[in-house]
Amino acid sequence: EALDQRTDAEDTEYNSLSEYVPSENWGRYEAKVQVVLNGLRIDRLEREMKILSGGWKTRVDLARALVLQPTVLMLDEPTNNLDLEAVIWLQHYLSTYKKTFICVTHSEDFVDTVATDTWFIGDIDGTGQALYSSSGGMKGLRRMITEKRTDVERRLAKFEKELAAMKVDKKGKKRATEGQMASLFAKASTVSSIVSTDATL
Repeated sequence: EALDQRTDAEDTEYNSLSEYVPSENWGRYEAKVQVVLNGLRIDRLEREMKILSGGWKTRVDLARALVLQPTVLMLDEPTNNLDLEAVIWLQHYLSTYKKTFICVTHSEDFVDTVATDTWFIGDIDGTGQALYSSSGGMKGLRRMITEKRTDVERRLAKFEKELAAMKVDKKGKKRATEGQMASLFAKASTVSSIVSTDATL
C-alpha cells in the first residue's frame, strides 16, 4: 500500500515490523504468521479490511492477537464466526499455548479441550451471584455443582425432619413456640430458594 495512504496506526505497525526485515527474526515471524493464517483459513490477503464483513474482521483480529502472543491473551467467544476446521485448529493451538489466556465462551467442548481452570459466575447455592472456580474443564465444574446440590438436599432433608418433629399431634403433646416456627420457616424459605436455583450451565 502506498506510504501516503497509510493511517497513523498502520505506520506504527509498519515501522515495528520493519525492524524484523534485516534480521533473522523475520523468517520465523513470517512462518508463524502463515501458520495462524492457514489455521484460521484466512486467504485472499489482498482484500482490504474495510471491505470485509464483521465476521471476517473478527477472524483477522483473532489472528493478529494469536501472532502477537501477549503475556495475557483475552478472548471473547473466539469460536464465533469460525467454521469447524478453524475451531478444531484453534482448540489445538490454545491447548499448547505457552502463555496465559483467559477465554469467555459458551462452548463446553471448547472449555474441556483448552482449559486448565474454569471460572463460573452464577448463583448455584441460593446465596447470590458469586465467582466459582475448579481445575480442568466443565467436568470439574459440574462435579463441584453436584457436591453443592447434594449438600442442599441434605439440608432440606434435615429441615423436613425438624418440621415433622415440631408439628402438633392430635393429643397436643408437642407444640412448637411461635419463635421456633418463625425460625424454622425462615430456614424453609432459604432452602427453598436454594433448591429452586437453576445451576445448569
